[in-house]
Amino acid sequence: GILNAFMESKGLVTPRAWHQFCCETVGLLRMTKYTWTTDETFIGRVQVAHYGPADMTGAEVTWTAADTQGRTIAAGTFGPVTIEQGNIREVDMFYFPLAGAQAPGKLTITIAIKGTPYVNSYDIWVYPPKVNTSAPEGVMIARSLDEDTWARLGRGENVLLLPELKALEEPDKSVAGAFQCDFWCWPMFKRAAERMKVPVAPGTLGILCDPNGPALARFPTEFHSNWQWWQLTKNSRPIILDAAPASYRPTVQVIDNFARNHKLGLVFETRACKGKLLVCAIDLPGLQDKPEARQLLSSLLAYAGSKNFDPQAELDVAMLKRLFSSD
Repeated sequence: GILNAFMESKGLVTPRAWHQFCCETVGLLRMTKYTWTTDETFIGRVQVAHYGPADMTGAEVTWTAADTQGRTIAAGTFGPVTIEQGNIREVDMFYFPLAGAQAPGKLTITIAIKGTPYVNSYDIWVYPPKVNTSAPEGVMIARSLDEDTWARLGRGENVLLLPELKALEEPDKSVAGAFQCDFWCWPMFKRAAERMKVPVAPGTLGILCDPNGPALARFPTEFHSNWQWWQLTKNSRPIILDAAPASYRPTVQVIDNFARNHKLGLVFETRACKGKLLVCAIDLPGLQDKPEARQLLSSLLAYAGSKNFDPQAELDVAMLKRLFSSD
């Protein structure tokens, strides 16, 4: 859980941050999605869940949208309103155009009740409506490591490999993609699922990456997964890289559960023959109606075509062929 067996903090979250969404009075934001584009208008609905000792009369509820530099994009106030005790109070709806937001970028929308400690926040991500997803000069987009791809790598070219997910479904190649973390004890629930003849949960624990790495330069993220990763991780097959050297680290690594403990690569790079290979095990071609997928593809392509793309490791060719050959 969040606390250890002695009810002490594990350092995962501060008491103040936890209090925002887990206390007697919580500001709520209803919205249709977490990822938007600058040609859209954000629409949100404000509610307040209030289970304090008495009604709150004359309350003023504020909302503020700010970027990561603290610059306010839009703001407003509702009220005064009466927030009844023991209920979820519908406050009002608000909207604002996203044209003024930095894109790609993250906005934080904060709901607060004036004169009280009650404040809660939600993150959304804003992307350009159109982004260049064509391969730059000198970069090949491949779906498998076929003869043509190996020939290009042999000539020293750069390749972005976006493997077909169905080709990765063999249990020694990958695991199923997931956004939510494994619950409690994967081996126990795996046995239960198999006994009940239902799908076994993927059992992974989110991602780990360097948000300042050049491959993600055009894709804003924290070092861990957040809501802009929902569609991406749900439509992926993290690659089992157990045969890679112990020191090898994928660009975006999926954390496995304690029982299985695979080294899992969602995005990773390697030298291959005389060329350079960047692998992304997300179905980016099939997600081009999602702005986050277009943005990640654009970021990876820009990196693969840049001077910064210089893998230091060289994974075993036999392993790569076993994982990604088309035959």
